[in-house]
Amino acid sequence: MGVLLGLNAILWIAGFLLPAPSFVLALRGWFQTKSTPPAKAWRRKISQVSLGLFALGLALWAYALLRNWSGSYVEYNGAIATVGSWESAGMIIPSTLAESKVRIYLLIGALGLLFYFGVSLGEIAI
Repeated sequence: MGVLLGLNAILWIAGFLLPAPSFVLALRGWFQTKSTPPAKAWRRKISQVSLGLFALGLALWAYALLRNWSGSYVEYNGAIATVGSWESAGMIIPSTLAESKVRIYLLIGALGLLFYFGVSLGEIAI
């Protein structure tokens, strides 16, 4: 039981700490690769789509954070949490196919959003 609570606490904290820095690092990697010709054109397109999805997920994450901190809480089964968790889970597959300089940051960001909408927002077992 203690191991599950410890894992839940780690995932809870990761939901708050991972999304914003990974988005900044993904943008930095994107701007580095933007000026070079792509090795494969489809990877460049997937990177653009993944960054767009990440930006939308980050906006939803920020909205949910601000709403929770203002006192009007986001319900775990509500539309915001459902859209956020499905969007972050659906972002994992395109992120694995993105260009190498942004791939790891997109994956970390997708997992951070998933941890926030799946664990931190629901505060399961805490």
